[in-house]
This record gives sequence, C-alpha cells and structure tokens, in this order.
Amino acid sequence: MQIEHLALNLEHAEAVVAWYHRHLGMPIHRQQHEPLYAAFLGQPPSLLEIYCNPDHPLAEPEAWHCLTLHLALTSEDLAGDRDRLLAAGASLVAEHCDGPDADGYGVLMLRCPWGLPLQLCRRREAIAATHV
Repeated sequence: MQIEHLALNLEHAEAVVAWYHRHLGMPIHRQQHEPLYAAFLGQPPSLLEIYCNPDHPLAEPEAWHCLTLHLALTSEDLAGDRDRLLAAGASLVAEHCDGPDADGYGVLMLRCPWGLPLQLCRRREAIAATHV
C-alpha cells in the first residue's frame, strides 16, 4: 500500500489552500469551491487534502505541539525559504530549530498563518534514498 493523502478539516480551508499553493508551491490537483470546500495539494501519489466540514470537529493546529504533528517539506535554501515564509505571514517556532548549519543543511520549524506546523528540511541524503 501507498499513502494517498492526509486530510485536515480546517475552518479557513480555502485561504489555507491558496497560501500553500502560492507560498509553498504546492500544485492543486482537485478543488471544490461549494460549501464543504475541499482541495488536494502536493505531489502525487502522496497528497494533502484540506477541507472545511463544519458539521464535524475542525482541527485546531495552533494548539498542537509542532512535534506532535507537522507537515515536512524539502527546501534547497532553508534561510531564504524561512525569510520568505515569515514575510508571507508564517511564524518561527522556537522549541525546535536545528539549522541551517554552515553548509546550509538542517531543519527549521515554522507555523503557517493558521497555525499548522511546517518543518523545512534540507538533508544531506534524502530519506527516500535510504532503505531499512
């Protein structure tokens, strides 16, 4: 089996999708604008679904500790991406920040403007390149 998507039921789903598309470069693969707004973003086959169904509990990512759940993204320029996302309304999370080092590798933890923890990673070796 392969992960198809991870879904989040968020109050401001349409605004979150627009921000992720614009500032994280996530392509939108399917989008519904009617009530119960929904969109699938990212790179297939593993996608992120963001939707708003107020008939069910809405996620409150601003209350989550960043190490409980976060969306990890690759970055070729940690410092540049950090600064660009901070200018776009993200916030830096102080409780977990390991980089970048002198060569630009490391991990940074931010929160998007709606509180979802975003981890930016620049690794020396991609996880997909290593096998157990």
